Amino acid sequence: MTDYGIWSLIPPAIAILLALTTKNVFISLFTAIFTGSLIIASGNPFTAVSGMFDTMVGVFATPNNVKSIFAILIVGGMIKIIETMGGVDGLIQALMKRRSLVRSKKAALVLTWIIGAMVFTTGAMSILVSGTVSSPICKALKIAPEKNAQVVHAVSSPVVTLIPFSAMGAFSVAYLGNLAVEVGGSPNIYYESLPFFITQLIFVFGTLLVILTGFDFPLMKKTMADYEKKMTEQYEKEEQSGKEHKGKAIYLILPMVLLVALTLIFMVISGGGNFLAGDGMTSFLFAALVALLVTLVLCLKDKLMNLDQAVGVFMKGCGEMISIATILTFAYTFGALTTTLGTGAFLGNAVGSFLPRALIPAVIYLISAVISMSTGSLAAASNTIAPIAIPMAAVMGVHLPLAVGAVYSGAVLGDCASPISDNTILTCSTTKCDVMSHVRTQLPYAMLNAAISFALFVILGFIL
Repeated sequence: MTDYGIWSLIPPAIAILLALTTKNVFISLFTAIFTGSLIIASGNPFTAVSGMFDTMVGVFATPNNVKSIFAILIVGGMIKIIETMGGVDGLIQALMKRRSLVRSKKAALVLTWIIGAMVFTTGAMSILVSGTVSSPICKALKIAPEKNAQVVHAVSSPVVTLIPFSAMGAFSVAYLGNLAVEVGGSPNIYYESLPFFITQLIFVFGTLLVILTGFDFPLMKKTMADYEKKMTEQYEKEEQSGKEHKGKAIYLILPMVLLVALTLIFMVISGGGNFLAGDGMTSFLFAALVALLVTLVLCLKDKLMNLDQAVGVFMKGCGEMISIATILTFAYTFGALTTTLGTGAFLGNAVGSFLPRALIPAVIYLISAVISMSTGSLAAASNTIAPIAIPMAAVMGVHLPLAVGAVYSGAVLGDCASPISDNTILTCSTTKCDVMSHVRTQLPYAMLNAAISFALFVILGFIL
């Protein structure tokens, strides 16, 4: 494998800087992908273009990548039909008349948190289910998409790494156990490390605390106030114009309930009776198709549209999701390129040889966060740093569970804060939130988490 050295840092740096300055993730990722391809092609632009598209095509060789894109399109089309049928308007009227259904904004956000925590098979599954179900409820209660996205995103990846029965958890139990045994550690290192998954614990339970206390940073408060004012004015104009809300809440509630329930049922079926062994993304796709079919039946039964009109609305909804699907494809491509360039390995090796023992966990945390932020991938960061950090920690006498906790905490931080993370983009697709608006409003919470986590890793590095 070619060693690209410091050149491997250039594409991630370009991606992040352009995302923050241009506020356009599409341009940022495309530029970074071409730059990375140019480096791999030794500066030959013709070879770089060919290699770039080969890498992009290779993304579709991974089934879950394709399934996640299909899921975005299907859900987008279904939601468009539901909106056209009046499902969202129906839910708004139901919530106004029956406040006991979801009593407040706080209750809606707590419901979002609960769904995200319960669907713990994969981060993408948590986002797809919790975001899709909560988005129309939050809209009905005038909760800004940015706040909805913050809750959805802050629970997804963190909770997945905390639960050994999730897809990533099950993999990590074996993966980390093998790495630890090779250096004389415990095969149960994953379980021993759970108390040191500091960033994940802060994200999951800190987000619940933020919801319950009503605390928010100034930018989020302003965003929420502006959105509520806009939606209030919109509803008032509709009332003054005499616009009737003829929709029914059942148009929205039934497909969403089916989406969640059937996903869980298909998980059990695909796992041969074992829910934890089920195929999460395939189960979600099956459930989404059934929910879509039921939506069409409701639409045709109540003569709201004929079949041709419904299909046209569905395609329009899919079209609105094309930009998100394209960005997600770019994010997957970029992740593959950073693996080829060896970005993670270079960063890990660059700073691992001259650090005092007590600071090793804190520095591992920072490196893992930078890699995750740069690659947009939790898995890329953790799988790159763990094989370097665990042997280094063992040789230097660092507390192994603490070192593993630092690896995964940093990886989760980057995943939740990076504008190029596939989970960031999935979150925005399900909550109908602008990507850069989500990143800007999410960042203060992530940075506070980072500061607390870093301080604790420094302290624990001296104590343990």
